[in-house]
Formats: sequence, structure tokens, C-alpha cells
Amino acid sequence: MKPTKDQLDRAARYDNIEAAERYLKSYGVTVFGIEFVSVAGRELRYVNLGDTYDETVVEELGKLSVGSWGGWLEEAEGEYCADEGLIRCGHCGEFTPVDIDWRETVCYNCGNLVGG
Repeated sequence: MKPTKDQLDRAARYDNIEAAERYLKSYGVTVFGIEFVSVAGRELRYVNLGDTYDETVVEELGKLSVGSWGGWLEEAEGEYCADEGLIRCGHCGEFTPVDIDWRETVCYNCGNLVGG
């Protein structure tokens, strides 16, 4: 069962993500555990509800909120790439420096054009 918006909001008021997960489980919400994702030194823990872009309870820097881990990852990667002049290769997934035109950028790791 998927959580309601109200259940997510209430779960995000707990002191830690483990308590938020227990709260959701107590209402019969299908939970697949607590997982984490990181980019460039930033880390997000989240209650896995099954889909990348589903709203869930997330924790960054000890603060709980409601959001999707997929949206967070896209934002964090975008900021990192913009700050560092990098792009993630579509073939191998590694970050590589961007040439003037990203469509002509060759990945330093795998040697393929990053955009295909």
C-alpha cells in the first residue's frame, strides 16, 4: 500500500528516519527498507517505497522532509556538474570534463561520446 500525503508529512516530523519508517509500516505502507544515495560528498537517506520518483521520507544532514530520492539525485548531480564543469557519461556512468559542446565530449573513462 502507498502512503497518503498526510502519512508522509507526519512521518517526516519524527526525530530520525528509522522512526519514520516504523510509523509508515504501522499503517500498512509497503516499505523496502532505508537506503541511501550519494553524490560528491552529499548523502541522502530515504525510506524506499519502491519507485525512484515516489514521494517518501528523506533525510539529509539529519533533517527529515518529504521528497523523492530520484529528484534529489538529479538536482545534486546537476549542481555538482555545473560547479565542476563535468558531465556524467551515458555509457559508463562516470563523470568526465565537458568539452565546449557536450555532444562532442568524449568520456575520459570509456572513450565513448557521452551523449551516445
